[in-house]
Amino acid sequence: MKRIEQGNPWESYQQGVFLDTPEKIIEYLRIYLGFLDDMARDGFDPRRGKDALGVVISRDGRILKINRGLHRLAMAQRLGLPSVPVQVRHVHRFWWDRVTAGATGELALHRMQQALRRCVPETRPGPLDLDPDTLLTDAFWPAPRAGLSV
Repeated sequence: MKRIEQGNPWESYQQGVFLDTPEKIIEYLRIYLGFLDDMARDGFDPRRGKDALGVVISRDGRILKINRGLHRLAMAQRLGLPSVPVQVRHVHRFWWDRVTAGATGELALHRMQQALRRCVPETRPGPLDLDPDTLLTDAFWPAPRAGLSV
């Protein structure tokens, strides 16, 4: 609503959505409420999204969420689902080396498969993560390059 009041309604060309009235906002939110109701009733359905929930495994063997599916993951968390299917996109080399212990081929893959079952999601920011409030300050963003406007 604030964006509408400021004359800058939210739009997504990719999704074909233009939220320029309160009615459109309510209808858009009803879609997500429908997804939430379905998930509460039927559990997490990986076919509902365009992409699998992607994760990476950190150097400490923690699961970090990446790419698409943030709304689906938030709904599953809100409903208290104990698990959701994910696709491991990357494994940190240090963790891979520790888990496989020099093994290659089928043995390395077997060790990795077993170790992935014990991974848990990261729940705390890391030492290199920025405070979200820091991102809003002018001190964080570099000055515009010559000839470019922001």
